[in-house]
Amino acid sequence: MVHGVVPARCAKKKEYFEIQLEYAGGNVEIARGVKAAPRSRTGGPSDDPARTLDFLGSLLTREDYACPWCGNGRVARCGTCG
Repeated sequence: MVHGVVPARCAKKKEYFEIQLEYAGGNVEIARGVKAAPRSRTGGPSDDPARTLDFLGSLLTREDYACPWCGNGRVARCGTCG
């Protein structure tokens, strides 16, 4: 079951998609990438419940995760907030 969605953009194709997150064994997994409509560059305010995800445990990437546009299996994270 999808626990949360994070807006993303393919670094290679510059296309937008959503990263679906799921609970697994007390952790949250980056489960899959799904093509999606473009979103604003800034997104919503940080207290917007649609854009906030609280959890305990680790954030893991599933072995079969891939960008829906280019197939890359890695997820880049913010260099400031991690």
